Amino acid sequence: MRPSLSQQIYRAWAGWRLPAWSVPLALLALAALAYGLLLGGLGFYWDDWPWIWIGHVSGVAGMLGIDRAFRPLSGAILASGHLLAGESPQAWQFLALGYRWLAAAALWWALRQLWPGRDGRATWVALLFLVYPGFTHQFVAVNSSRHVLPMATFFLSLGTMILAVRRERGAASLHIVALLLSLATMLATEYYYGLELLRPFVLWLALGDQPGGSRSRLKGALLHWAPYLLLAAGVFAWRYLVSLQVNYPVTFTALARAAPLAALIEGTRRLAGDLYLTTVGAWIKAFAFPDPLLFGEKKTLAFWALAAGSACLAFTYLARLDGEAKGAGWWRAALVLGLLGCLVAGLPFLATGLEVGLGFPASRATLPFSFGASLLLAGIVDSLVPWRAVKHALLAALLGLAVGAQFQSAVSFQRDWNYQVAFLRQLSWRAPGIQAGTALLTQELPNFYSSDNSLTAPLNWTYAPQYTAGNLPLMLFYLELRLGESVPNLAPGAALTGAYGEHDFHGATQDSLVILYHPPACLRVLHPVYDAGFPQLPNLLERALPLSNPERIQASSPAPAALPLSLFGPEQAPGWCYYFQKADLARQMGDWEQVAAIGEVAFNLGDSPNHASERAPFIQGYAYTGDWERARELTLEALRINKFMGPMLCSLWTDILAHTVPSAQRESTVQALAEELDCSFATP
Repeated sequence: MRPSLSQQIYRAWAGWRLPAWSVPLALLALAALAYGLLLGGLGFYWDDWPWIWIGHVSGVAGMLGIDRAFRPLSGAILASGHLLAGESPQAWQFLALGYRWLAAAALWWALRQLWPGRDGRATWVALLFLVYPGFTHQFVAVNSSRHVLPMATFFLSLGTMILAVRRERGAASLHIVALLLSLATMLATEYYYGLELLRPFVLWLALGDQPGGSRSRLKGALLHWAPYLLLAAGVFAWRYLVSLQVNYPVTFTALARAAPLAALIEGTRRLAGDLYLTTVGAWIKAFAFPDPLLFGEKKTLAFWALAAGSACLAFTYLARLDGEAKGAGWWRAALVLGLLGCLVAGLPFLATGLEVGLGFPASRATLPFSFGASLLLAGIVDSLVPWRAVKHALLAALLGLAVGAQFQSAVSFQRDWNYQVAFLRQLSWRAPGIQAGTALLTQELPNFYSSDNSLTAPLNWTYAPQYTAGNLPLMLFYLELRLGESVPNLAPGAALTGAYGEHDFHGATQDSLVILYHPPACLRVLHPVYDAGFPQLPNLLERALPLSNPERIQASSPAPAALPLSLFGPEQAPGWCYYFQKADLARQMGDWEQVAAIGEVAFNLGDSPNHASERAPFIQGYAYTGDWERARELTLEALRINKFMGPMLCSLWTDILAHTVPSAQRESTVQALAEELDCSFATP
């Protein structure tokens, strides 16, 4: 009997298999889903900024010199990236995605060499590694490139070493290639120093089919390991000596000498804690679902669609991938290698006392753990679940959730980039020029993946695009971090100093601008008189307020500040904050007619003030131009929106009274406001 059409379709589907060469393409598709969907809206973050600015100021030669003393090839990775991606944030994001894919493909290839006939299991590990949710620095594209790319060379070294062990012809040449790849990895970053200690166990596994018993197998593994051990020992010794002068000092050895038992206990505690954090803790993150109220309804729907779609695609792919040889036991070796990988991955961070964490920026240290953690998870699934389809379904669900977690991270970075752009753009509107030697004092900016040190780069790029050498024109200081150090105190006349690589900044407290930026409120260059009594001003900014010197702003700069188009793209249509900044600048210049004229445009926008205090320049503008009723309306409106505005409004009206001519309308307005504001200012 001829089978029905549905039976024919089912048989064709059941017999359809994907070849092994499709795995790199599947990895690329998964990387695009996890990291590429929002790529066009991402930018530079954290340590990206210093490196890309050095490339702008000093070119490729400057980037080659980055970290040369202790990571000789780190600058080479950055310089090659600069040649490929230039100064485009999106190009760097695309390059970083490519590096992440290359590392996953190299891992897949290396595991295929280690476990021939286990292509499916190698694919599991590579897919899990690619979207490992513990590492959230993927979008810090410039800085992460010098750690992600060396992971690819490490896996290539591991795979080439295994090939050398299993081949008689050309073994010496393959060992040399593997040694060179290992050396390149270690000279680029110290992140994978610990993983070098996995080589003897990997060699033991690779020699599993060799005759001669366990003793012969162990001897062979140690002999093959010897050149790699000598190379690693030499690099470790060199790096330790360098650390005595620059970069992170090796603190654990001092503790071990002073208190061996305490060092043993502390080391065990750290390694156990890092093991839990980077395995269980990291994958628990994949189950942190977005809150629609905070994440947004549309983005929450996108999250679920992406997670579910990725899971379905992953299940279909795994089910259709070529089957592998029969036989149990892979999971045992995977669990042991994965556990060892997680334990040794943390050794460089234990030695230097650096934190391994799941938050920013500590999550950068989870990258070396991602190999062992992915191998462990794949081994656990393989050992506990006996049915092939269920294994695939479980792995696919985990992959889908991990893609969703990376999407949440991408949204967070996208929002942060928008905050950065708004900060710099609003500052350029408010301050067309800033005198060289000016410090910007502020609190730690919210929602930013960038420090004050980071943002000093685009600040100078915007205001001094031709700068190449000499004293750094501008510097941003977070008072929480720098007070007592670069900012010795908040007294007038105190010297401010800062180092930015080879560039130094010299300023003084009285030559500062005090900045408040708490989006969605507009950026504020605080004025020591006009902003006296500012509602709920952070304590450090309140203390620094008398130092703010708006005279450092050049209102009619011959070359007004403009955000570099290659970095930030074109300006959008002006909204409320644009008009607010222009009005605040006109207020500083005493051009009250201009303030009032801007107010007529600003208050007729579809946009509106984001903070009650943003009405202050317009209150003054209307008062100084004789529109007392409008000034009164805005005053009461500000007080109604924020009951803490009273002291600031009282101070503002006291200043207005001191600089305006008495009139009947003024007196009636002031008398009414004195009662509303509970002010006791005296009228002339």
